[in-house]
Parts: sequence; C-alpha cells; structure tokens
Amino acid sequence: DMLTYEYHIVYSSSYSVPVLYFNVYKADGKLLSLENIWKIVPDVYQQELQADKWSILTQQEHPLLGRPFYQLHPCHTEMMMKNIRTMLDKRCDYLISWISSVGPVVGLNLSLQYA
Repeated sequence: DMLTYEYHIVYSSSYSVPVLYFNVYKADGKLLSLENIWKIVPDVYQQELQADKWSILTQQEHPLLGRPFYQLHPCHTEMMMKNIRTMLDKRCDYLISWISSVGPVVGLNLSLQYA
C-alpha cells in the first residue's frame, strides 16, 4: 500500500527544542491510525518504542494548523542532543544532527549531502 508522509518541524517554546510533527496517509487519503504508525516504525526502534510508546510517539494538535498530527514527543530531545553534541564536533549543525537522529524513527531520512 502506497503511503504519503507529511512532515513539519515546529519549535516548542515549552521545551525549547524543535518538534517533528507528521502525518501518514493511505492512497485513498485516509490518515493512518496511531496503532498503525507504531507498527511502521523500523524494527531497530521497536524495543525502545514498546518500552515507553506513549511518551515517544503520540498524536497531538498541530500548534499552528490546529489539526491532529503525530509527533515525536520533545521531552527527551534536550538530553539526546546534549549527548549527540558531546560525541560529535560541537560545531555540527544542531538541526541537521537532530533531524538525522529522530527522522529515521518515522521514515524521514536525510541525504548524505547534508553531512
């Protein structure tokens, strides 16, 4: 079944980090359910997702559009990025490092040209 992904990055003033909002639609235009979204997360992330799925990937109202969107919850972003920036060169681009880390969880992979 062909799926269409829609991604938005919105800054969270509450958490002071970027948040990835997304939707996944079937060919007929119907939105995938949260249960189906959890199922299409790549296997490499499934163990972590199953351990705490409600605080990782949930459905929320998009802060600008006012429609339901799925989101990768921002509560762990600050710590994750602190760890990434410690391991990598601190001059690395924050947004590129962040999206390279969280995007693959929901099918968003950057080209190596961004590196």
